[in-house]
Amino acid sequence: MKKIINDYATNKLTLAEVTEELVELLESNGVLKENNTFIKDVHSRSEQGDLEIYPAVYLPHLKQSYINTSQIIVITRSTDIAIQHKQHFELIIFVVVAMDVSEEAQTYIRNFIKSLADEAYIQKLITKGAM
Repeated sequence: MKKIINDYATNKLTLAEVTEELVELLESNGVLKENNTFIKDVHSRSEQGDLEIYPAVYLPHLKQSYINTSQIIVITRSTDIAIQHKQHFELIIFVVVAMDVSEEAQTYIRNFIKSLADEAYIQKLITKGAM
């Protein structure tokens, strides 16, 4: 199976800022088709329900036809500054799933998401990333 989990560090402060930055990266890597509705879809998903799974930890997830390759992107802040911003994050885990996802990739994604029930695992992701 091709690697589907990736770490990414950013100096952005909010989910909205990170989403915009991530779209550019995923389009340039061929994970997303160009001219997609990713930003709008993440925003809609956040309006439908809270994406925060732990304090300052967000799990946006989408399965759409414009997603070419299923990926889990674990995003941490590249700077260790004291954040006073109301919508800051410690960790964002984007799960993007292609419509034709393999059974093996689906199982991997499901197991990864189940592991997020463990607070110690989330803390490890915050401090060390997925690698």
